[in-house]
Amino acid sequence: MLVERLERFFQRREEARRRDYFYVTEVAKCPRQIFYAVKGFPRPPLDGQTARRMALGDDVHRRIVNALYSLGLAVAAEVPIPENGLFHGRADAIISLGGENFVVEIKSVHPYQFDQAVAGPRRDHYLQLQLYLHYFDLQRGILLMENKANQELKEFLVERDEKVIQETLDRFRNLHRLIFGEGRLPPIPDKSDWEYDQCRYCPFREFCLRDATEPPQDTLEERDTVPSEGAPEETPPEKEGSGKERPAPRDPPPEDGGMEEILLFDL
Repeated sequence: MLVERLERFFQRREEARRRDYFYVTEVAKCPRQIFYAVKGFPRPPLDGQTARRMALGDDVHRRIVNALYSLGLAVAAEVPIPENGLFHGRADAIISLGGENFVVEIKSVHPYQFDQAVAGPRRDHYLQLQLYLHYFDLQRGILLMENKANQELKEFLVERDEKVIQETLDRFRNLHRLIFGEGRLPPIPDKSDWEYDQCRYCPFREFCLRDATEPPQDTLEERDTVPSEGAPEETPPEKEGSGKERPAPRDPPPEDGGMEEILLFDL
């Protein structure tokens, strides 16, 4: 009686819109997936369960940021990075502890990923934080994780790594030139550093299998509109029979999602 109505209520279609920049949250994504996102290719509708899960993640961010303000630690929240031609993004918070400012990234993660994060954070989360450290010119950041199952907290103090930052910026400058300068679809990437098989969950899989370079005709009218920040992070169906796949990395955990683990308020 209610479930079907509620699923329809929460389901939403992601608008297909073109842009000429990358999001910080795309830093570890497949370059072909990024190509299809920035070119305005359509995504499948977001099912109700996924939409509700994302809303819970937003609630976690608000609750923790409000707590940081109440503790007198937060300097700013949802802080846009300085304007540049490569990345757009917003840091969850900037806090001040002991006279030093830190970027704080808040992640609500699946219990499996929470338990697996023993030595350090997930690669994509780490790279996102490195970019924020670069754009805000800060030396250290904190990745704060909340377990979706029981609200347990875990955190990592992350030092700025200039080598990682420059490698990441160079990689995306090259990707920007390839996509926007030359108008080319990136080749199938080396998947050896993927933490899970992104192809398996890619919303653009059908286009990638065909090496499509232009979105379907019925989405062209939306292509020149710039979207708001933050497309959802996909948990992406495995490509089969394309003839160009490398051996896939291990499957991801059920879903989203030198460093030392620290207690946030003991700095």
